[in-house]
Amino acid sequence: MGISVEEMWKSWKHSEVYNWTTNDVVTWLNEQVKLPQYGEYFRRNRIDGQLLPRFALNENNYFTNVMHIKDLRHKQLLMIKAADLVLFGQSASNH
Repeated sequence: MGISVEEMWKSWKHSEVYNWTTNDVVTWLNEQVKLPQYGEYFRRNRIDGQLLPRFALNENNYFTNVMHIKDLRHKQLLMIKAADLVLFGQSASNH
C-alpha cells in the first residue's frame, strides 16, 4: 500500500508543527536538537514551521552559507531531527 507524496504533504500542512512560529522552532532547536548556538540564525532568517522540511534535505550550501552551520555533525543532526519532526510529528521528536 503506502502513502503518496501528495498525502504526506497534505498531512504535513495540517500538523501542529507546520504552524510553529520562529520562537517555537528556536525552542525546538534548543531543547530537542540541542544546538542553541544557531538560534540567532534561525531568528534572523525567520525559520518557522513551514520551513522545517527544508532542513530535512541535504542542502549543504543553505546550511553553510545561509544558516552558518559548518560542522558536518551539526548539519546531520539537524537533518535527522527535522526529518523526524516532519514525518512523525512533535510527539515522536520528544523521545
